[in-house]
Amino acid sequence: MFSTAQMDKCVFKKPSLYIPPSNSVIDTFVEVCDRQIREVFASNLCSKQFFNMSNFEYAALNELKALTSVEIRPADKGGRIVILDKDLYNRQMHVLLEDEMTYQCISITIAKGIIDKIAFLIC
Repeated sequence: MFSTAQMDKCVFKKPSLYIPPSNSVIDTFVEVCDRQIREVFASNLCSKQFFNMSNFEYAALNELKALTSVEIRPADKGGRIVILDKDLYNRQMHVLLEDEMTYQCISITIAKGIIDKIAFLIC
């Protein structure tokens, strides 16, 4: 399971290498559980989807998503969703990006170089 090199690097307690002796009662229990789990997955019980929204809420969300005049974005904090007028959103983004103290316009060559460096570092 763990190589000797991995165990030497382990900061915590080394993983146990103990394997309990085979027991027919435990083996039978494991086989029964395995069969029952496979039956549940094979049945339609697992194919049903459960939603955390009512049909009305789901239809309203789909209507909002279809609108081209709104921008739907995740909020900065709290895991919430923000719905903004698209024109207002675009104006606010341009105002932020025009702040030369925070952002600087760079050439496509420099941008590609930065992207290549990041790709190299994360691969």
